[in-house]
Amino acid sequence: MDNVQGLYYAFGQLAYALAASDGAVQTEEKKALHVLLSRKTKGHDLDFDYAEIIFHILDKDHINVRTAYTWAIKEMKLNEYYLTERRKKDFIDILEKIAEVHQPVTLEEKNIIDKFKEEISQLHADPVFTGEK
Repeated sequence: MDNVQGLYYAFGQLAYALAASDGAVQTEEKKALHVLLSRKTKGHDLDFDYAEIIFHILDKDHINVRTAYTWAIKEMKLNEYYLTERRKKDFIDILEKIAEVHQPVTLEEKNIIDKFKEEISQLHADPVFTGEK
C-alpha cells in the first residue's frame, strides 16, 4: 500500500467510526458508503476501494469507535503530505452524507465530523507530492 492508499485506508476507518458512533452500523450507511465511493471513483482516485474494504473489515470485527477514529487520524497524519484540498473536501462531503442517511444525525456523529474537520484542516499537503501549487 502506498501513501495515497494509506489516506483512503484511514478514511475507511473514519467512515466506520462515524457509522458505528450511534451504536450500530446501519444497512443504509453501508449502502450509502458504497454509492458515494462509487461516484467519487468515476472522477478520480480508484483508491477509494481501500476505504470500503477497511470499513467492512472493521464492521465485521466490531472495532470500537474511539479505536477506529484514533487509527484513522494517525494514518492520515502519517500520509498528510499526499492530501489535497479535493481529497479533504471529498472526505468531509462523504462523511456528512453518510451521517444524513439515517436520520436524525446524532450528536455523536456530529461530534466526529466536527472533530475531523478541525483535525484535517491542520494537515498540510506538500505540493511536490500532490501536484498542487
